[in-house]
Amino acid sequence: MPNIQFARELKSQVMEAQRQWASELPRQPGQLGGTITNWAEGPPVYTPGEIPTYSDFEPIRLLGVPAEFVAYLRKLGSIPFTEN
Repeated sequence: MPNIQFARELKSQVMEAQRQWASELPRQPGQLGGTITNWAEGPPVYTPGEIPTYSDFEPIRLLGVPAEFVAYLRKLGSIPFTEN
């Protein structure tokens, strides 16, 4: 499962995209609630020599994100992130 990193200021947009993506997942017959997905937050990764975009906060790095969600974010195209 891939890891993604994005500006902390975009956290609410990423969480809203995750909610929308999870609501589109197929449900099992008789399933009452939505499908639960979870992942952990890890320390940000910095590439030597790369100048990061300005932010008052450190970026967020999510570990173990489903590849399908990464594809969904790419399809949306409105949330800049890096996969690492």
